[in-house]
Amino acid sequence: MPVYEIGAKGLYQFVPKLSSLIRQWQPTHIVSALADVGFLTYLAIKYSNQEVCWVHSVHGPHDIITVKPNFMGRLRFKLDNFFAAMVYKKTDKIIAVSNGVRKDILKKFNCSETKVITIYNPVLHKSHFIPKATPPIHSNSPKKIIALGRLTRQKGFDILIQAMQKVPQPWHLEIWGDGEEKENLQRLIDVLD
Repeated sequence: MPVYEIGAKGLYQFVPKLSSLIRQWQPTHIVSALADVGFLTYLAIKYSNQEVCWVHSVHGPHDIITVKPNFMGRLRFKLDNFFAAMVYKKTDKIIAVSNGVRKDILKKFNCSETKVITIYNPVLHKSHFIPKATPPIHSNSPKKIIALGRLTRQKGFDILIQAMQKVPQPWHLEIWGDGEEKENLQRLIDVLD
């Protein structure tokens, strides 16, 4: 399965390159995610003059809590909602990863209930995991909580860090991930320590 870089040298290449690939490969279905990428995907499909079933996947609510508290954050939020409204109107189906995300889309973007479906992220049963030996837990070593994810405002790691201040010791929090909020989270940890 080939992987194509369609915007590596700039987003101005995205629409022409994707529409060229659509004409070349003539797919029956295209799946997109993220409102801005969805909008560019819509333009590429339209520009390709191909008949394609377009499905857009949504992984989180369109909520102000995800916004950085500055001008650029608010602008990004408004643009995201603008693009989302256009994408949701034009796409054939919208896949939400939870009923909460589905309800958010139905309420905020006035989509028909039949257009928005929920397909949950997969959850593996314990029988699918490879068992490993469990190291003995020493009574005097701190219990460890590991939080894993993209370090963005939306994920709420700042709330987790603040909540750990209220947890009786000995507990230890490790956050694994990378993202735009990494430095802010580290500063918060340094202030609270």
